[in-house]
Amino acid sequence: AFAAEAGLELTSRGHVKVDDRMRTVTDPCVWAVGDAIEVRNSAIGGDETWAVALGGPANRQGRICAENIAGHPQAGTYRGTLGANGVQLFGLTAASVGVNEKFLRSKQVAYKAVYLHPKQHAEFFPGVKLMHMKLLFDPSTGKIFGAQAVGEDGVEKRIDVISGAMHAGLPARELADLELCYAPPFNGARDPVNMAGMIAGNIMDGLLDTITPLEFIESVRSGEFERSSS
Repeated sequence: AFAAEAGLELTSRGHVKVDDRMRTVTDPCVWAVGDAIEVRNSAIGGDETWAVALGGPANRQGRICAENIAGHPQAGTYRGTLGANGVQLFGLTAASVGVNEKFLRSKQVAYKAVYLHPKQHAEFFPGVKLMHMKLLFDPSTGKIFGAQAVGEDGVEKRIDVISGAMHAGLPARELADLELCYAPPFNGARDPVNMAGMIAGNIMDGLLDTITPLEFIESVRSGEFERSSS
């Protein structure tokens, strides 16, 4: 309400429009950061924007905003938000980065989903726990759109790694080549992130085809599953 009353241009969802230096597009003397603005959705790219209420992105926006207001000669620009986040509930950690299947379907974006259920560290080491992961990527280019994971231990670490890979523009198959910290209390010989990259590479090379739970449900409802089974 305050921004609208001040005459600032808002998005369709009511957030302040800013450029990549955090300056409002309406008034060059007004700047905005954090929950009040929409930023580039760097998981998808292009002109797609979203509002992400997270402390990490807001902090970086504040730094960039301050540098530009102060006229810093190397003042940065904001490249967008991936939305890496996590939550703990009843002994479980759930974390994600990027966009989900619902978003990709709503935008009619072609994608493939990798599901895997690895252990968080070496299976022979005490305290081993199962985690559940999903990786979403473009089957043609390998661009990573997002990932989600849930488990008792080691979940946020894997999402952090995938977030870093997305920021660097690594294709999904190159997750297999990342050298990650190894010791039996912390990891197996193949990190879950490596395993996700291996599966994605197999799909891209035509060595493996998959069907997700959502695709299976849709095939049953449409009758396609019965026809293919007969």
